[in-house]
Amino acid sequence: MRKNRINIGIKLIIFSFVLFAFGFLFSLDLQGNSKEDLIAFEKTKQANVIVSTNNSTNIIKNNNSNTNNPSDNLVSDNKNEIKESNDKIISTIPENNVPPAELSIDAKIELLQKDIKNRYNLDVFFGKEIMNYTVGGYNIEIENNLDKIYNSLGELNNCLSLYPSGFFKEINDGGLPLTIYLIKKYSLKDVTGITEKNGRGVIISVALDFPFSDSFHHEVYHYIEYYINSKGGYYTNWNNYNPSGFSYGSYDNSFTFDSTFSEDAFFVNSYAQSYEYEDRASTFEYMMTNNKISALNYGNNIWLKAKVMCEMIDYYLDTVSSNVTEYWERFIYS
Repeated sequence: MRKNRINIGIKLIIFSFVLFAFGFLFSLDLQGNSKEDLIAFEKTKQANVIVSTNNSTNIIKNNNSNTNNPSDNLVSDNKNEIKESNDKIISTIPENNVPPAELSIDAKIELLQKDIKNRYNLDVFFGKEIMNYTVGGYNIEIENNLDKIYNSLGELNNCLSLYPSGFFKEINDGGLPLTIYLIKKYSLKDVTGITEKNGRGVIISVALDFPFSDSFHHEVYHYIEYYINSKGGYYTNWNNYNPSGFSYGSYDNSFTFDSTFSEDAFFVNSYAQSYEYEDRASTFEYMMTNNKISALNYGNNIWLKAKVMCEMIDYYLDTVSSNVTEYWERFIYS
């Protein structure tokens, strides 16, 4: 019995030595790995999702996959945007284009600018970026109130969303890239917006001292008409929808809806009587408002003008379908 115990003791000592040697070699192997590898190794055992940092980029991978297929990864440019909590991914990326409250006003503005650029392929400038801009013989006063600029960018984003997907890209690709300037006001009183076509494209400037959406949609129609004209489209019979003997540049409030509230009015307002292209832009402005005016009811003079405009836009823009009631058409075909 004593001899057997000694043999067992020797065997236990040898076994312990083998275990020690194996543990030492395993430790050397781990020391050769990077810190990121060790983190990934530990998290593989703990969660279904790994968050590993590489070159300041978060890459989220499903541990159930042994492939490096890019479709299995989500990539974020900001390593603070993705957090792991209770085996779930929590994203702090703004939803509905509303930046987090903790961001600075400058960061919020930058986010909205980038979002508009990505969605609609157009640039928005304001403040010192456009301080020397003059248009139509008018000087401008820049807007320095960052809260006002931020709110106006939000309104702009909402306004742009009312147009069909790809609408602005189509016009851009057709040779008329659009840039938007947000200003405080023009040197001439009561000017709310100006659309300028130059060799580089079109600039729409909007004065933030006035209600934003009405001015913007008015100017967008000028932009649309520039595009229609570039495709050879013109309103050759437009005067047929005006009072007999009327000529633009003469003003008669008895013809305007905002003076008479008559369904039979020929013009939405007096400014529409200045030029025929201002007549169309002013009409479009009312087509884009939240509430329908009675002059846009079926068969009325202003309704006839609006219908012709809808047909022209349908014909010359591929992103506008005659089978779809676009936002500006909802009062015309309802």
